[in-house]
Amino acid sequence: MNLVTSLKIADILILASARVKSTGMKVKSKTSIWEYTNFTMAAFFAILSCAGVFYAVQNYGISSIMVKLIFDQIAFFIPVGVTFSCIIFAVFYEFNQSTFNISLDAINWLPISASDYVLGSSICTLYFSLPILGLAYGASLILALMTNSLMVWGLSLFLGIVGGLIGGFATEILRALTNKASTTLFKKGGRASIIGRFILYMVFLSAFMIIFNSVVILQIAEWFNIVAGGAWFFPLFWPSLAVLSLQTNDLLMSLVYSSLSLLLAGIFFVTGSKIRERNWVPEPVSSVISSAETLKPLATSKGFLGFGRVEAKIIEKDFRGLIRRRELMVYLAVPFIMIIISIVSEGLGVLFDPAAHPTEKVGLFGNFGLGVIYLVYFLSIISIGQEGGAAINLLTAPIKPSNIARAKLISALILPLIIFALMILSIIIIVKPDTSLLMLSIVFGLSCITETSEVGLILGSRFVDYNEVPRARFVRPEGIIAGIIVVGMILLSNFATLWFAEDLELGVVTVPAQALMIAFLGLILNIAFLKILPSNIKHGLEKAPI
Repeated sequence: MNLVTSLKIADILILASARVKSTGMKVKSKTSIWEYTNFTMAAFFAILSCAGVFYAVQNYGISSIMVKLIFDQIAFFIPVGVTFSCIIFAVFYEFNQSTFNISLDAINWLPISASDYVLGSSICTLYFSLPILGLAYGASLILALMTNSLMVWGLSLFLGIVGGLIGGFATEILRALTNKASTTLFKKGGRASIIGRFILYMVFLSAFMIIFNSVVILQIAEWFNIVAGGAWFFPLFWPSLAVLSLQTNDLLMSLVYSSLSLLLAGIFFVTGSKIRERNWVPEPVSSVISSAETLKPLATSKGFLGFGRVEAKIIEKDFRGLIRRRELMVYLAVPFIMIIISIVSEGLGVLFDPAAHPTEKVGLFGNFGLGVIYLVYFLSIISIGQEGGAAINLLTAPIKPSNIARAKLISALILPLIIFALMILSIIIIVKPDTSLLMLSIVFGLSCITETSEVGLILGSRFVDYNEVPRARFVRPEGIIAGIIVVGMILLSNFATLWFAEDLELGVVTVPAQALMIAFLGLILNIAFLKILPSNIKHGLEKAPI
């Protein structure tokens, strides 16, 4: 392993990401370390948090005991927090790249060792966590100075970096395993290999993010009645336990946990390097051309549910892309991960509690519904951007923007509606609600799902991003943020409607009144969104690269 080579690889990866994130931004071929945005942001946030904490302590009369308590909690949390944040970021970044682009990436064919690449990639991952680290370490530094705990702060800083590298090394193991799965399945060929790869990727991604999720680990610790100091058999907590031991003046255990943390980092590094060496990159997609068939013009008559043949083909293409493109799998996995984490953290005891009210039981399914909202939002907001360079085909095809909008909406709604139907079926079987509560659940869910899909498609067209190299974004970050705000306002308005109807004190007709009011609000919003959707679709397609 060559540290200089690893730093150069990290430099290349950071610059590549900076170029794809900053459209039109000129990046110098030779840059100083301080010209990187994240270093500047980290320094700014560190100074800002230092000043903010100092001002708060001096002007709000926070006692020295409380200052010490706050510092101890921050110093303990930072190492494990950095580990989890690096893992989550790296997993999202990895699955946001297409297999084709990864296979053709020039860095994969340079004369470098696997260990050099693993270390450089992990440093790059840690780099993108710097703004959050600057905020946390800046705030804790001023507290450490106030409480004479600079030694604890220094250890937390060092082990935070170690934890970030552990997260990066762990992600490299996942990357290599997915490369192995991709290579093995592509050699078999056929539709079965595509479906098998999709299932394996989903299992890898979901299991990895659940295993390394702090909520799941803390819940498991709670099940076994484990306090912070007793969580020694969770290796990812060793860096934080080293800090905790130093806080309690147990120098021996602090040294032991620090050594174990370094050993853990070494184990992850060696394992990641060995697996990466054996499974360097996934093989590019190999296309098999079947025998030619006679070309037939598409019929213009309406097909199933009133959809024309062209619209049906768009829906079919989007559905195939959903299970074939690895960069779309994160959007499919996250809702299931959210549901599983919700089950782990809150449990299902209320569903089988005879004393629990049916509304409370239905409310538990509402937590699962957030995963469905997430799914429909991202499937719709990336719908136009995922066309990439082929978007010009939709613009020049003999099909109206309204037809494209309808096809894209259905593409984004199929899977969420299937999951929602399964949720309603589960409510009927487990909760056994009365008719009015069931109708309210159906109307409320359908309104939120359809409104979210339309907002996502509108903003996804308005803020579309067709860049595909080095990674696809589909939509600009400001579009995603704007969409989250708008969807949040829509959900809040739906809940406000429920609360308003409840305040009217209509007695037995309260729930039916809530359903009618939600349906009326949803009808108005859907009509308004559908009215402006075609023009936004046309606007987005006109930005397609020629």
